[in-house]
Formats: sequence, structure tokens, C-alpha cells
Amino acid sequence: MPAGSNSTMTLYRLARALFQAWRQQQPKTPVRLLGMGATGLEHRFADDAAVDSGDQADLPAQQKLDRVLDTINLRYGNDKIVHGMTLRRRRDPV
Repeated sequence: MPAGSNSTMTLYRLARALFQAWRQQQPKTPVRLLGMGATGLEHRFADDAAVDSGDQADLPAQQKLDRVLDTINLRYGNDKIVHGMTLRRRRDPV
């Protein structure tokens, strides 16, 4: 990535593009399980003051969604809720 990101959708789109590029080069290679990892994470939000005060009106919708999902996963455990975009769709190849 040319720059860091804390956006779930940015990371998802990058991972999907990388997989699609690899898949075009390796069309016959079977894939049983695929995952993505992120390292070098930092807690650096320019909008921390807005979050701390409870005023998230100025945050973009995607950031609000990411924060809600993170809060739910922290409270109830990882993978209790995920972005619908990460689920398989009917048009996706098998």
C-alpha cells in the first residue's frame, strides 16, 4: 500500500484485487482457505477527540460503521459481526 489505512473497505478491496490478480496468473491452482493479515497497526485517529466526546457526526459513514463493528467484536468476540461485502455472493465464482 502506498499509504496506511484504517478503513476496512480499503483493506478488503486491496486484498480482493491482489487475489484476483493472482487468480488470473494461477487459474488452475486450487484454493481451500484464504486469509488476510495486517501488521504494524497503530492507534492513530485524527478524530479521537470526536469519538471520546461521543460526537461522531463529523465522521464519514464508513468510519462510523468500522467503529461500530469494532465495538461489537470487542464486546462479544471476534467475527460475531462482519461486513456483508466480505460474504460470498452468488455471482462470485466457486
